[in-house]
Amino acid sequence: MSSFGDLNRINTNIQSLNSRLSLNRINRSLAQNMMRLSTGLRINRAEDNPAGYSIATKLRSRVAGLTQALANTGDAKSLLSVAESSFDQVMDRLIEMKALATRASSDTLGNTERGFIGQQIAAIGKDINDIANQAIYQDFQLLNGEGGSFSGGLSLTFQVGERATSTLRTDLEAVNMNQLFAGSSSLVTPDAVGQVSAVSTENPSGTGTPGIYSFDLSIGDVTSGTIEIAGTTYTFGVFNDFNNLFALEDAINAEGTYTANYNNTNGRFTLTENTPSGTDISITDISVNLTDGSGNATGGVSNFNIDQESVEVSSADAGIYSVDIATPFKEGETFSLNGSNYVMGTDFLGATAAEQAESLAEVISLAGHTVTSDGNSIIFTESGTPDGSDPNIDITTTGFESGQGRMDLSSFDSDSYRNFIADIDRAISGMARRVNTIGIAQNSLSVREVTLSRSISANSAARSRIMDANFAREQSEFIRLQILQQTAISALAQANFAPQLVLGFLR
Repeated sequence: MSSFGDLNRINTNIQSLNSRLSLNRINRSLAQNMMRLSTGLRINRAEDNPAGYSIATKLRSRVAGLTQALANTGDAKSLLSVAESSFDQVMDRLIEMKALATRASSDTLGNTERGFIGQQIAAIGKDINDIANQAIYQDFQLLNGEGGSFSGGLSLTFQVGERATSTLRTDLEAVNMNQLFAGSSSLVTPDAVGQVSAVSTENPSGTGTPGIYSFDLSIGDVTSGTIEIAGTTYTFGVFNDFNNLFALEDAINAEGTYTANYNNTNGRFTLTENTPSGTDISITDISVNLTDGSGNATGGVSNFNIDQESVEVSSADAGIYSVDIATPFKEGETFSLNGSNYVMGTDFLGATAAEQAESLAEVISLAGHTVTSDGNSIIFTESGTPDGSDPNIDITTTGFESGQGRMDLSSFDSDSYRNFIADIDRAISGMARRVNTIGIAQNSLSVREVTLSRSISANSAARSRIMDANFAREQSEFIRLQILQQTAISALAQANFAPQLVLGFLR
């Protein structure tokens, strides 16, 4: 009975405290119940059920990933549908091509009629190239190979699941005349349309001036001895040195400090510095110490002249070189620089030569040089300290049609067309292989769609069981708590009134 309080003790109303505690507990439960009814969630805060909240959050993340993967799968099927549509068009054109080739292989036609058919087949080949160029999805050229190379295939990886490893990969082989008719005598490779000029040197790297010196030199009837030029000694009769003045010329060139030129007509030598030193030699730097068979001195040097003073390379002079785009590139043509390829429409853009030069300058990389443009010129400026040497900038261009290929059947006779039918059959088989590859990928994507849909349903149901409120139960609980709330209020009121009974003792 003590837990219910003693009504004779009024300083602490235990009954009131217990009734208020019960009312507070009921109010909290009622508030939580109303929250669940208003949100539809059984767990609204982590404190409602920490473990359940953590599990449900992971399930929600999984459902979000699965939902996006399902959308990705639909996008992948759309992409493959674009490629499949193009394949169907190409296949139709190849079938038409075969019918024409079969007709042309019969001797019932003359050369003129056969020539008309050849022109029509060549036009169909161009149509196939154009179909491949138009197979585009989100900036991807689907049928022109990796990076628009017109060869190999474009590898695509689709994210079809919520895990990093849940991917599907497929390859789309390039479609064009070169790929479908490889080895066929019908193919020709035209020259590039876009052209560039040879590299011109606007300012050589380190514009020093080499020293040039000329003098008369003779060796007489020499049998032994040496000639010393600017500190380097050349010995008569020794292998790799000299036994005549032409051999001396070769020996000087091999040493590398100077480029020597011997004029046999007047016996005059000219030396040109290979690297400007800034210091000129004089006649005292050339000495002849040769003897004849009697031991007498022979030969000599005379008439020395400085034809050009030596000026050392200036470190302030950077090498500047330029390439002009003479004829603008068409989309798909390739500009090559020192082994690096840049493809029009992929790496650089522009309709005019100036626009293409500006676009190319932004993507070209040449070690040790800054690349800019000026009009239709691409300018290479040496960066850092000039090294005194000019680079060999190798440039080539490749035509667009040479990447895709084109046909010329103007010289074909009936026998050639019979052989060409076999080429068309191989092309049709190649297209059938490509269609089969796409069909397999599309079928896999369809299976993934079903799997993802079921996974989304299962994971959503699991999360619902944890997080969602049971409205029937919550409504019943709400009514129960309302009744308890009313009885608790009544009990609290009575408990607060009970101590007044003590006043009867004071009468």
